[in-house]
Amino acid sequence: MIARRVSTMALLALTFGAAGCGSDGPDGPQAPCVTGELSLLGELDGQHVDGSTAFADWSFQQLTPPHSLDLPAAGGVLHLEWSPLIQVGGSGAASGWVVMPAAAPHAGETICGAGTVGYRDLGSNGTGGSDYFFTLANLSMGPTCPGTSLAGSLAGCAQTPGF
Repeated sequence: MIARRVSTMALLALTFGAAGCGSDGPDGPQAPCVTGELSLLGELDGQHVDGSTAFADWSFQQLTPPHSLDLPAAGGVLHLEWSPLIQVGGSGAASGWVVMPAAAPHAGETICGAGTVGYRDLGSNGTGGSDYFFTLANLSMGPTCPGTSLAGSLAGCAQTPGF
């Protein structure tokens, strides 16, 4: 599966999605899912993380391993890899990195980790799009992975608009 679309929404035009994120999940708190945004929730080196950044493009690929999710974002980027395939509504082990958004602890720094990734298809609720959710633990700071060990964990969610 490959999903790729450029979103031209302005930040002020973003709307909240009707997704299942934003509550406690099996791995702890989940970040809220908002259309066109990468949301992060967690703790880094004892500092609370609760922020988001807009993304304008995405790539979700499960054709060839390693499978991947990439979210270029305004001020931050997310890259996750996994194997084997993840089914719609499921999740699996993953590793990757996120460049922390402005105004978040460690803003502009690359944070590496391992955890889980999953996705939900929102086509059945009339909005289209998908929720991509993840957790990262065993964190380190880049610029390359792995880097210097960092205490904490992150949960994230990004909701892509429908086609």
